[in-house]
Amino acid sequence: PKYVLLPTISTSSSEAGSSAEGKLCTLTRLNNKFYIPIGKSYLSHWNDDAWQLSPGRYLSRTSVQCDTTSSDGPINAITGEPDYLSGEELCQFKLHPLGPADDGYYLQTHKGRGIASTPPRTQAARFLERTTWGATWEEISHLTEEYERDGIMAMAEWAHHQTTALEPTSHRAYFRRRLNPRAVESYLYGIPGPKACEEDARFRR
Repeated sequence: PKYVLLPTISTSSSEAGSSAEGKLCTLTRLNNKFYIPIGKSYLSHWNDDAWQLSPGRYLSRTSVQCDTTSSDGPINAITGEPDYLSGEELCQFKLHPLGPADDGYYLQTHKGRGIASTPPRTQAARFLERTTWGATWEEISHLTEEYERDGIMAMAEWAHHQTTALEPTSHRAYFRRRLNPRAVESYLYGIPGPKACEEDARFRR
């Protein structure tokens, strides 16, 4: 097996807090032009762990152990500086050996804006866009106020309220009440029902 030391993105690093949020490190294996994920390390509101192993064919052949260094690492021949400093959190990976058709392991860093740098109103609007049929300005403003006060828990409370405190409604019943009724002469083709301004017409505005 091959052992490598990799850094982590965590609250103990020099980029702790919102500056590290939105940063993602991935370890990938390239097998004959196919990329296979091995692990990832990121920091967010939901996760502050070190490296997480990805499920797949190499999960049982890969292990990782993370700890804080007690001394500086060896001097890098290119930079002239230690590879790591005392107090840094590093993870040692045990990796499956490469075969003749394998290109190698690749460590990549991806930097995004992160949820902390996104305005609260934008976060609330995005959340409601994904969880409702369409939110009103009042609903967005209300969730924005709760998000500014409670953070991500405001969205969790919103979802909990929707599933426990409200009575379930039928989308089919809602749709049928606003759908034009069928024509009385059902044996005639091309007659869908009353038009928009006719009596008994049911059109949504």
